[in-house]
Amino acid sequence: MSDDTEVVIPPVVFSGQAFSDARQKLGLSTEQVAHQLHLHERIIHAIEQGALDKLRDPVFSRGYIRSYARFLKLDADGLVSAYNQQTGNLATTAEVKAIGTVSTVPGRGQGHPVLKVGTWLFVLALVAASVWWWQAQFGFDVDERRAQDDLPVSVETTDGTTLVLPQLDEIEADMDSAAGVLEQTVSEAITGSDTAAGMAEAPAVEGSQASTEASAEPEALPAAEEGEQASETLAQAAALFPGLALSFADDCWLSVKDARGRTLYSGVAKGGSSLELEGEEPLAVVIGRVSAVAEIRYDNKPIELASISKENVARLRLPL
Repeated sequence: MSDDTEVVIPPVVFSGQAFSDARQKLGLSTEQVAHQLHLHERIIHAIEQGALDKLRDPVFSRGYIRSYARFLKLDADGLVSAYNQQTGNLATTAEVKAIGTVSTVPGRGQGHPVLKVGTWLFVLALVAASVWWWQAQFGFDVDERRAQDDLPVSVETTDGTTLVLPQLDEIEADMDSAAGVLEQTVSEAITGSDTAAGMAEAPAVEGSQASTEASAEPEALPAAEEGEQASETLAQAAALFPGLALSFADDCWLSVKDARGRTLYSGVAKGGSSLELEGEEPLAVVIGRVSAVAEIRYDNKPIELASISKENVARLRLPL
């Protein structure tokens, strides 16, 4: 008899001896069978000894007996039937009826209407918020920007007072007109002095004028030397200053604020003057007339304004 031949047991009395004989015929131990079937060894012993009262749950017990019988090539259905008759636990089965169909095709499922409406409302709200933010950030038209640019600039000084400053265009126009008046006055004075010098014919007058010029030259030289020394002293002091140092050749509008928004300087710096400003970095600097700045240094390093200015106006943050 081959190993594939099933041993038919009459389903009258459950016999565990058939399991024991078949296992011994295959040369297997109960431990090996339990390891192969992933069952506890005590269940194998209970089946072989016919101790069906130790198999508590009938549903699991039928599964154990069926698995063990199939492993040993025994009549699994007959042994389960004998177990049912001996224990009185008759297996009950019922017809399974389909209550619906489940589609596995993508896109055929219909979502809940409330979820769909909520999703669309969320998307619309997100789009509306994005449009509102864009208009708030970039929604100014040309006319509105021109109207904003025409308004005067209000700045608060360190002593708590508020200064209303004109626009840079007005300041430059006033400076240009003042420079034109100054140039006209100087030219008229030079013309008048040349006329007076031409009208002098007497040698005595010429001698006195020569003596006057000779006497004036020694007085003018010390004044020039003092000016050069003062400018050199100013340059040395600016070179040693670690903050922002500026010197002006002409009147220039200037605004300097530190990182906290505190105004370090705001107003018109006079020509020939110099400033030394220091504050928390970075410093926001606006120069309304670049051509009027003789020198600008920050942290003892000169700054070239020509490359960063536009229409004679420079806006920069220091350090660069």
